[in-house]
Amino acid sequence: MSRIAGPSSGGAACTQSVSPSPLRVRRAGETATISVAGSTGCEWTATSTAEWITFPSGATGVGPGTFTVSVRSRSGWIPRFGYIIVAGRTIVVIQGLNEPTASQNP
Repeated sequence: MSRIAGPSSGGAACTQSVSPSPLRVRRAGETATISVAGSTGCEWTATSTAEWITFPSGATGVGPGTFTVSVRSRSGWIPRFGYIIVAGRTIVVIQGLNEPTASQNP
C-alpha cells in the first residue's frame, strides 16, 4: 500500500493510501480496480505515463474511492512497465510476467 500526502482539506493535511501497489496484469490485457483510502474531503487525480494504461471511467475523486484501470494486450515475452501517479505517489504497473500457455511452449 502506498501512502499519499495530498492537498489539505479544511486546514488538515490529507493522508491517503492506494492499493494495489504494484499492479500486476497479464499479457492478454485486463482491467483492475485501484482503491484510494483516507481522509474525506481530500481531492485526488490519477494519471498514466503510458498510452497502454487508461482510465475508462475517469480517475478523479474526493475522499475515499476507486477507479478502473484498463491495460491493453501485448505480444512478446518481454515484460513492460508503466506508472500510475496518484497525488504525487507512483503505482508501478507490470505487464507480462505470466507463464506461457502450453501452445506457446517450444
